[in-house]
Amino acid sequence: MLYAQAQASCLGSEEKREFFGNIKSIDEYAVKDSDTILVSIATYDKAQNLIKKSTNDGTVWLYKYDSRNNETERMRITIEELYNGIFETKTLTMSNFYRYNKEGRILEKISATNDSIVSKEVFKYNKNGEISKYTHYDYNDSIACQEKRPDGKKTKKSELCSGYTIKWKERKQSNQTEILEYENGNTLFRKEIGQYDEQGRLLSEEIFEEKPEKHKSCYAYSYDEAGNLTELTSYENDSLFQKNSYTYDTNHYPIEEKVFDKNGTLVSKRSWKYDERNNPIETTDFQANENKQERIRYEYDEEDNVTKEEVFNDESDSASCTTLYYYEYYDE
Repeated sequence: MLYAQAQASCLGSEEKREFFGNIKSIDEYAVKDSDTILVSIATYDKAQNLIKKSTNDGTVWLYKYDSRNNETERMRITIEELYNGIFETKTLTMSNFYRYNKEGRILEKISATNDSIVSKEVFKYNKNGEISKYTHYDYNDSIACQEKRPDGKKTKKSELCSGYTIKWKERKQSNQTEILEYENGNTLFRKEIGQYDEQGRLLSEEIFEEKPEKHKSCYAYSYDEAGNLTELTSYENDSLFQKNSYTYDTNHYPIEEKVFDKNGTLVSKRSWKYDERNNPIETTDFQANENKQERIRYEYDEEDNVTKEEVFNDESDSASCTTLYYYEYYDE
């Protein structure tokens, strides 16, 4: 399985898409107004790392990896017209250098552009092997602190600073957890309280923040008998902010999601339809404020990879654009 950048809605913004099988290459085409346009060609190694990607604007990306499949080099080659048919080829090389501990976890990552160091990242781990602290140094040797707690959540502090530290304490009692975060010593600036049911599912969450200003956020969660999330209610400073509802099919795949504002007015709705292999064959997105609906239909190959994507606006039966994917696979 691999994740790759795929065009959303024909030549639109890119989104991450999941692909399956031992893919060697993916050719992507956009069909619009009876014209078929090559969007990109992506090539992968047997470890499913992207090693080359060419796009229809003439840009070529080349990638290299270390033995742990971490990206060590990314080269971008572009051809630009200077004037009157005179073209110039430009190369931008972005390199990453890694240092690991004996367990194979990254301790340090140094990034360079065209041989000039631009940043350094330092990782520290707790006894469970989880990232407990992440520090980013920019090219001016100043520090952008982005601390990670044991639960993987990042703290909000991210501005450039020098010697800025965040410490946290976690307390557990019965079905409740409390996480306290302190800055520069013993100044409490954030507290989270979570309530869980007997199955370990989060029922409610309260977040109190002291900086940059006092703020309280609350979230309430409801589940069905199968453990699927059916409702998420959000409050800001004790006032209802938003409510999300979720519906599932018998295979526990989502078939509808609705978002309501604080007045109970529908904001948006998304629905899904699936084939017998549980691949989504149609998604529908409705935005109430724009009174706009978009449907996307999908077709798949035997590996369950998307081969065709058609976009329909509002109630039209004619696709506004179509994206085609052609795959080449490595032999098993």
